[in-house]
Amino acid sequence: MKKRLQLLSMAQNDEVLQRKLKLLINNDWKYFFEYFLFTYDPRATVKIMPFRPWEFQLELIAAIDRAYNLKRPLLVEKSRDMGFSWCFLGWITWKMITERNFSAGIGSRKAGLVDTIGDMDSLVEKVRFLLAKLPNWLYSFNRNIHSKSLQINLPELNTSVSGEGGDNIGRGGRKSIYFIDEFAHVPRSSIVQEAVSQTSDVLIYGSTPNGKGNEFARLRWQTEIDRITLHWQKHPNKNQEWYNKMKGLLTAEQIAQEIDISYSKSTKGRVHQWFDVEKHANKEIEYNRNHPLFVTMDFGIGDPTSVIFLQDYGNIVYIIGHFETQDTIFPKIMNKIAEQLSKWKLTIGDVSGWYGDPDGRNRERISGDSIASWVWDRYKIRLRFKLPNVIKNRLQSVRLLGEGDRIIISKSLTFFVDTMDNYKFPEKEHGENDKPLHDWCSHSQSALEYYCVYEHGMDEFKQSQIIQTMRIR
Repeated sequence: MKKRLQLLSMAQNDEVLQRKLKLLINNDWKYFFEYFLFTYDPRATVKIMPFRPWEFQLELIAAIDRAYNLKRPLLVEKSRDMGFSWCFLGWITWKMITERNFSAGIGSRKAGLVDTIGDMDSLVEKVRFLLAKLPNWLYSFNRNIHSKSLQINLPELNTSVSGEGGDNIGRGGRKSIYFIDEFAHVPRSSIVQEAVSQTSDVLIYGSTPNGKGNEFARLRWQTEIDRITLHWQKHPNKNQEWYNKMKGLLTAEQIAQEIDISYSKSTKGRVHQWFDVEKHANKEIEYNRNHPLFVTMDFGIGDPTSVIFLQDYGNIVYIIGHFETQDTIFPKIMNKIAEQLSKWKLTIGDVSGWYGDPDGRNRERISGDSIASWVWDRYKIRLRFKLPNVIKNRLQSVRLLGEGDRIIISKSLTFFVDTMDNYKFPEKEHGENDKPLHDWCSHSQSALEYYCVYEHGMDEFKQSQIIQTMRIR
């Protein structure tokens, strides 16, 4: 601390020393961190302190720098409160003032977590803080001139950092590097991954675990991506006494997720507790021409419509195709179904059974026709649905099939696998949860439930029964 203050004091009016320091900084990020960066911790007595990285943090920054130089992705799995965001934001700050035309992207599950001006819990605001703490001779940062919501630009160097949240991650154009914070907790992670993979050659994925049904877990367990682990035991200020204290404050799921880096125990309130990606979605499932194909749907008016293609034989329900669409015009939905069927050299007339929401009987808002009557009049498709439409029975029919290892999903259906692992009950202070959250998982899961409860309904269903191949109706 004293050495830092002396050096900065000496450099304040010494242009020769300033030039020497700039040269050192350009070639050495460690020097930049040691002498020019600060951190902020509202829990501490002295809230703003020089950033002196621990050894494990130096390893992390070196891994980020290496990934950037080699143009390779990097996955960082971590316990909570290990300084991950301060490390990568400090590295970004260094690049912004040392490399012309550098641009960084930052994403997280919500835009407010990426940037809320004035809130030091948000990521881009931390970069403003880091830049503002630099001496003026190194860079004279003015937040009113150089930044706006979700963005910082240094025009003299043509460098920038921009932020995106949720489904918008990766939509903002090409970047030198892109960081995704808490990627395991980003909804629809497979869709986000598809977008962000086109944004930069250097993707840094950082997160605590959130089960195995997300893109972060798939990258961790099913690819050879470079990886670094920030486990709490690497932190000099954390010991067994600290861990025991955390166990007294957090739930078992929170300990698994936030502390232990456990992928198998970190998802709270899962509807499908039986579901295991490595067991139920571990291989590609192809269309089998020896058995009929079925289509089950959940219709959305204002929400997405979800469509599942499946086959049911040999005691197993095989899910081989799936898509979701925001289209509200039903002929467009049928066209998408026809496109998928054509890949198997099938037509709409070759589908052996169609299943859907009992609300499909209700009138569609614009035309006045119900979806059920419309598909019958246009395609001679008779939708099958179970009445009464009881959510408990629907969930139970899926659960009993799943617990018998009788639902197998093609591993290529990454979005649908995400919904299986992230379909959750809401947290309640008292009483049991009996209705899952209505969120991005709901429509895919409802479509599955409509099929399972109709063909394996609770009235006659027994877990040990043998599923007979359905005849074409």
